[in-house]
Amino acid sequence: MRKKSWRLIIDSPLKGSSNMAVDESMLVHCSENQIPTLRFYKWEPACLSLGYFQKTGEIDLEACSEQRIDVVRRPTGGRAVLHKNELTYSVTIPLSILPGKLLETYRVLSTALTEGLKILGLPAQLTPAQKKLETNSAACFDVASSYEINSDGKKLIGSAQTRRGEALLQHGSIPLFDYNQELASLFTLPSERKKALQRILRQKATTLVQEGFPCNEEAYLESIPQLENAIIEGFKKTLGINFSEGRISKEEEELAQKLETEKYLFLDWKKERRTE
Repeated sequence: MRKKSWRLIIDSPLKGSSNMAVDESMLVHCSENQIPTLRFYKWEPACLSLGYFQKTGEIDLEACSEQRIDVVRRPTGGRAVLHKNELTYSVTIPLSILPGKLLETYRVLSTALTEGLKILGLPAQLTPAQKKLETNSAACFDVASSYEINSDGKKLIGSAQTRRGEALLQHGSIPLFDYNQELASLFTLPSERKKALQRILRQKATTLVQEGFPCNEEAYLESIPQLENAIIEGFKKTLGINFSEGRISKEEEELAQKLETEKYLFLDWKKERRTE
């Protein structure tokens, strides 16, 4: 990979539909303008994001509404993730800069994230390549896929990737706190199966705070810059790049607004409201 300056975007908390619209708009324009970007963002209010292929019927939408949790469908695969008091990253990058099949590019970007967490003294490592994993769970963090980031075998960061034209988008959730009980309550499952899911998540998933990252839940935003800076250094070390802080362009913003209005405000956009 040749040395190149990437754009760095650090966004204030946004609602789920806005975050997904910005990510897709950046992907579309990256395919055209070949500008690689690392974006950090947060969610307000808390949001449950569904994978591209996930069935809406798996989610208790009434429970989400009662708990004031938004619901959005991602443009990437995988299963449901509860985004609450966390940091989320996204990378949009031209395939000319990071060529290779999905799993190989996933490994490279996950290595950069792992190096960043190690700077903070966190025991992060890559999950080895896995055979196809079968699971009946609707939750993302109950199983680690190939090259995802774990700590002592427990999933620490969940990521997903998609491609459009000559660019790829990879984004992922970096949980700070344990909301497994709340997450389990948002599925359309009998009470016993919800309890079983909670037990599985406790056994197979972990968070930065549980792994030693000092952070206060009531003031978590104060700790986020330290985490962002470490991940930035991890990307610099792994990919041999520099960053220039910026923001999305006027064209990206206009497309993001269109995508949000016509697509991401609707859970059924995949089959009825898709905007290209």
